[in-house]
Amino acid sequence: MKWVERMHLNRPSRNSTITDPYIFTMTNSTRAQTEPGSLGRLLDRLLGRFYSRLDWLFLLRPVVLIPIWAATAAGLGVGHWLSRSSLFWHVAWDWRIFLLFIGVTLITGAAFIWIQLQVGGETEIKGYPSMLEEGGLSPAKARRLLWIALGLGLVLVLPGGWLAFLAGVALFLIWGLLYGSTHFLWKGRPAVETIIHALAGVALFYLGWAVSGAPLETSLNLAAPYVLAFTSVAALTAIMPGPRYPKDKARPGNTTISIALAAAALMAVAATVWGYRNGDPVISTTAVLTLPFYAVALFYRREIDVVRTSRYSVLIFVIFVGARYPLLFIPVIITFYLSRYYYRRRFGFVHPAFHVEHD
Repeated sequence: MKWVERMHLNRPSRNSTITDPYIFTMTNSTRAQTEPGSLGRLLDRLLGRFYSRLDWLFLLRPVVLIPIWAATAAGLGVGHWLSRSSLFWHVAWDWRIFLLFIGVTLITGAAFIWIQLQVGGETEIKGYPSMLEEGGLSPAKARRLLWIALGLGLVLVLPGGWLAFLAGVALFLIWGLLYGSTHFLWKGRPAVETIIHALAGVALFYLGWAVSGAPLETSLNLAAPYVLAFTSVAALTAIMPGPRYPKDKARPGNTTISIALAAAALMAVAATVWGYRNGDPVISTTAVLTLPFYAVALFYRREIDVVRTSRYSVLIFVIFVGARYPLLFIPVIITFYLSRYYYRRRFGFVHPAFHVEHD
């Protein structure tokens, strides 16, 4: 098959070194660290024949779902905290919450499929891998999956009321149509791309808020620091080339990196102060813990520091949001390790990873 030939030709040599901080490609030294143990070998035997069948699942880009679930859980957690201030965490099983997260997963997955179906979109401009290319999946079947996922996702968020439904529609319009179909709008314009991601962050927060049942009129003040924190990471994402960024395109320069980092750091500071004034320990603590990463990145102004700041900001955000909604850790951990296992066994690189460079 063609995709097998491409993967064979693109596979790094055994003496190659890692130069790209975005995908942790396996070399001699990294293979020794990532060789499966007894449990890994058992999983290899059990799941070896199913790797290719997971291509459809990874068409939804499940790694990106980790910050998406965290942003939705943030709105859910703040709403529960507002209605019951004595509630430290929410651990009770709730079918409406379960359906919400399934719905959010399907809606965002539909948007990501739409992006991968576009010619000249994010996949080509920024170098993000698409399973339509790597896995040889059919665009026609992917398009059918898109509309099925979108329709089912909107139905599943309906128990959250009209606000959840409207937020779900807005999320697909923002990330699917606006971002996926209008690359001419944001191409080479990090500020525009950041605004688009910020709007998606608002939609995700209100999907969670709607299911919490908290009154809408009190939401703007409480949502603002979370949106600022989400946007600060989005500002870094906007300047980060993908793992297969075209070699003939110029990478972000020091000026671009400095401006993006300064803007992101200011938003993180604002999120800290705003969250503290609201008496919200989750976002104020989350934001303040990311500030040292921004300080180091501003000092060195290197791509690897931008990547490190972005990844660890997401990690800290997930941990502290999960303190309010501990069940969030279950899908996050499963997705993280399943993705690492899948990408390692299927394509030979470790992703996601907190490594941003390797000697």
